[in-house]
Amino acid sequence: MEPIAQTHTTDMDVDDELLQYKDKVFNYCNRIIRENRLSVDQSTTSEGKLMYSIKFLQPEWFTELDDDIQYNIMTNLQRHYKDMIKNYFKEYNVCKKRKLEDGDDGDRGYDSDGC
Repeated sequence: MEPIAQTHTTDMDVDDELLQYKDKVFNYCNRIIRENRLSVDQSTTSEGKLMYSIKFLQPEWFTELDDDIQYNIMTNLQRHYKDMIKNYFKEYNVCKKRKLEDGDDGDRGYDSDGC
C-alpha cells in the first residue's frame, strides 16, 4: 500500500487563493453595479426622519452562486453603498454650512464648485 501523498500549503498559496477569491467577489460586485441591479430608495419614518434602503434585484446567475460568495458579495455591496451615502451627506452638510456662512440659504443644490 502506498502512503498518501502529503500536500504542503504555503502561506503564499493561501495568500494567492485569498486574493483570487477577493478578486472574484470584486468582479461580481462590479457586474451587479454595471447591470444596474441595485438602487437606493428614500423614505420618511413616522418620526419624520429620512431613511435609505438599498434594493437588490437578483439576477439569475447570482442565485446559482454558493451561499458564502453570495453573502460576501452582498456584504461588500452594502458596505460600499453605505459609505457612498454617508460621504454624500458629509459633503452635503459641509456645503450647506459653507453656504449658510456665506449668507445663502444652502438649499439650492450643488453649484459648479461642487457645493
